[in-house]
Amino acid sequence: MASIIPLDSLNLEPAKRISAGEILGLVGDISSVGELKKLQIDFEILPPGHRSAPAHSHSEKEECMYVLEGSPKISLGGDVVQLKPGEFVTIPPCKTPHMIFNDSSNEVKLLVISTGHENDIVTYV
Repeated sequence: MASIIPLDSLNLEPAKRISAGEILGLVGDISSVGELKKLQIDFEILPPGHRSAPAHSHSEKEECMYVLEGSPKISLGGDVVQLKPGEFVTIPPCKTPHMIFNDSSNEVKLLVISTGHENDIVTYV
């Protein structure tokens, strides 16, 4: 059944890197609420000074990010690009490490969409 999901209705939980104890930001899982099986869609809020994940690459997973609010930066293989609301970033499976981060003084809101590929190997830099 189709779902209409207001973003402000999502249960936002801190995203953590368990091994390092680092709080990355707040994440609401749209996929679970909408009962999606093949797509992972997250609503993320990055407070100032936070990142969505450490620099990493995927062997199989396709990933994209849509900036709703704020001005995050993305590191793509070491090149840093400033993003603004309304911009969409697509990242095919590759060996290029990527990381989105908020070094501004304002909150960043993103939609992060990816394929749920079970054979994906994530490599952290």
